[in-house]
Amino acid sequence: MTRRGRWHMRAVAERTAAILRGHGIAVEVRPWCRTVNVAAKSVETMSSAQRNARIRGNIVVTDPAACHNRTAIVVDDIITTGATMRQCVGALTDQGARVVGALALASVQRDDAA
Repeated sequence: MTRRGRWHMRAVAERTAAILRGHGIAVEVRPWCRTVNVAAKSVETMSSAQRNARIRGNIVVTDPAACHNRTAIVVDDIITTGATMRQCVGALTDQGARVVGALALASVQRDDAA
């Protein structure tokens, strides 16, 4: 996913793809999801409900035709409430992609997580 002009997970996605290719799985890395209309960084948003409201409807697929009828794995840096990951999966699925997995480097246990 790309956000605010940077693609900070590219190296992780590329390395993951290389490992999968090493096992005979044909994969490509594509930045198909992007956030739009999100002013605050997610770490600045306090509650689970606020985080969900912040991201809802603000993930777009950058190339809908390219992901249609394709298999995808979503890669992100951290899962706090899962809102971003869910929205990415939903946006890709809405465009005809088949999301078979999701990868995050870290997750946060929060008291307010639903």
